[in-house]
Amino acid sequence: MRLISPLLCLGFISTILVTGKFNQTVKAENSNLELTSHYFRKPSNNKNFTQEISLFQNKISEKHKKRPQKINQISSKIFRDSGHRFIASQNIDLNQSFSQTLETIQEITNQKIKANLLIDLAINYANFGNVEKTKQLLNQSLQAARLVDNLDEKVILMITIAKQYREIDQSSKANQILEESVELANTVEDKLLKSQLLMKLSLNYIAIGEEKQFDTLLTQSQRLREEANAPVADFPFQATPLVRSFGFNGSVSSFRDTTGFAGINLSLNQQWSRDDIDLSASLYTDFDSSRLVNNYKPGGLLLGVYRHHFSSQWNYFTTIFMAGNQSIFASENDDEDLSFLGSLALGGGLNVWRGDSPQEFLDLQLGVGPHYEYDYINFEKRRDEVDPALFFNIYGKGFAVGKGKVDTIFAVVTTLNDTDNYTLTSRNKFSFPLNDRWSLNNTLWLRYRNQRIITDNPKLEVFFTTGISYQF
Repeated sequence: MRLISPLLCLGFISTILVTGKFNQTVKAENSNLELTSHYFRKPSNNKNFTQEISLFQNKISEKHKKRPQKINQISSKIFRDSGHRFIASQNIDLNQSFSQTLETIQEITNQKIKANLLIDLAINYANFGNVEKTKQLLNQSLQAARLVDNLDEKVILMITIAKQYREIDQSSKANQILEESVELANTVEDKLLKSQLLMKLSLNYIAIGEEKQFDTLLTQSQRLREEANAPVADFPFQATPLVRSFGFNGSVSSFRDTTGFAGINLSLNQQWSRDDIDLSASLYTDFDSSRLVNNYKPGGLLLGVYRHHFSSQWNYFTTIFMAGNQSIFASENDDEDLSFLGSLALGGGLNVWRGDSPQEFLDLQLGVGPHYEYDYINFEKRRDEVDPALFFNIYGKGFAVGKGKVDTIFAVVTTLNDTDNYTLTSRNKFSFPLNDRWSLNNTLWLRYRNQRIITDNPKLEVFFTTGISYQF
């Protein structure tokens, strides 16, 4: 008789595994109950209980992502109703089977599933008058609920546990859990979700006659709902947390000679109500098999854009760009050759398109600033000049392409003291999300320069990289 209570859970578990679909109608749920009785009548057909609970855990974890509310409703109903039908017709010693059943449930690693099963088991014990066991199980379920990562799911579980404590006349414990739930609900950032949680909590307080707390939570819930449904002003923008990403990228090509590079990337992005900054940096090693002395050369790239917004349409910008030993920006990149390019642009920007968030935009920028070029080629310094320059930029981020995003920069730079010295540079970065944190990045650089120190060099150069990045 010691295995009767585990078999009770087994009937519930096997019912879910056999049916496979959690969106059945009431008719289907009734057939589940009949199937459960079938397992009770023929225990010799049941598999090992630990194996069944493991299969159940994997199955419900998969489904839990899609339909958590439906799973909880149907599983609780099948568990309670099948238990009532079977226990009512049998002489079962619940105390003997409690320890083994509880030990098996404790093996479940998904804390939300564990908490729900413990609550269901506690309800069954309460229905048969075993208050002490009910209290023990509710305490176990409370511990599991506190370990749930999702904040709103944690609050909903704790509200359910508080309600069950109230059902067994443990009002003091129920009030304590409700107070803890209110504190957790107030930490939820989403206003609409917080409003829903506080509304649910207020209904639990009115059920125990706490009218003052009910009025307080109800008023707070209504205010949050109004704020959440209010139209969002275009400007000032909504501030967002700092977004950082770290990744690796590289490229390789081979024909007569083999060239390539590998490097690391770091980017930072921050949006405030009237300001934003976007900074990206790369450090890498460049390889070229045609070099006679140094096949490997270090290099780096830095691009930063700061904007201060006067309105949703107009802004002031500052752009800084630096490249050292970067093949697409170097006049020559052989052996001991060294190159450095740096510019600082200040000016005004006009927004011509904006998406659903401040991070989705397209700006036209016009500015002025110093432009510095240094070239050391064939053991001779060929250029070391700072010139005033005019900058025209097209700067955009967040263009949706399928599930991916495209960021683009197109810059025209011409020196004011020699208008024949101008360059056109384009960078298009396509990011495709692999999951919430990781993304695949492909970047295409194009650069056209009208003046060349080495006349044999092409005016147009193309540079492509691919890599992955992790956002944190």
